[in-house]
Amino acid sequence: MTIPIVSIELLGDQTLVEKLERLKELQKQGRTKEAWERMVELVGATAREKAPYWEGHGELRSSIDEEVGTIGDDIAGTVFSDRFYAPFQERGTEPYFPNLDNLEDWAVDHGVSAWTVALAIATRGIIPLRFFEKSLLQEENAVIDLVGEVIAKIMEAKY
Repeated sequence: MTIPIVSIELLGDQTLVEKLERLKELQKQGRTKEAWERMVELVGATAREKAPYWEGHGELRSSIDEEVGTIGDDIAGTVFSDRFYAPFQERGTEPYFPNLDNLEDWAVDHGVSAWTVALAIATRGIIPLRFFEKSLLQEENAVIDLVGEVIAKIMEAKY
């Protein structure tokens, strides 16, 4: 999930406008990449803590990764999982009848029948856990502080 975090529109002070234009140039040069990497690492670590955990398996938690790159002139950070079921755990689903074989191991480990789990999913769907979203919201102030540090360094001409 990629969520734009900062959008700035300036009216007025030309010096500030010039400094923030410098931020764009530094982004293109990769000079702000380290701050973005710190941001996505922070959100990624929190997502791993919040992701559902199945004792002895932990595939979803261990699959959460971070990436920083550019999209056009913009730098973007992404926290993601490559597991097929991650989006369904994050966003939930409408009711549907799942494949019983896919539920069997989980159901046995949790002391219920796969049929019971399938009926619950068929009745109410998969409840969204929103562990990625909650992680971003939890770390929002820290991310904003990191962006502020980068802007402060640029404005003080330390970059």
